[in-house]
Amino acid sequence: KKINFIHKVMDTTFTDEILESLEQQREMISSRNRIDKNISQSTVEKQNYEQINTINSNITRVNENNINEMVRDSIRTEIGNISDKVYAQIEKKLTMERKRRGY
Repeated sequence: KKINFIHKVMDTTFTDEILESLEQQREMISSRNRIDKNISQSTVEKQNYEQINTINSNITRVNENNINEMVRDSIRTEIGNISDKVYAQIEKKLTMERKRRGY
């Protein structure tokens, strides 16, 4: 007895539609991943920028305090030097006045 083979032709339109849909989903997922990555990078960059600004503010504040302290110390030293000179001149004048008066 002879066996007849029946060849079934598959409808590929359904398979093509599924493949196209899967490809679109893959592209959407890839696009979302890129967007998420960009957002994450932007967030990290913003955090780094804020940290840098905070550090710069702290450094500026410390430098300002150091400068103010140096100025205060310098003023104290200068006032001390000026008062020493004034006292020396007053003593010199008093000494000269005593000599002039014969004391």
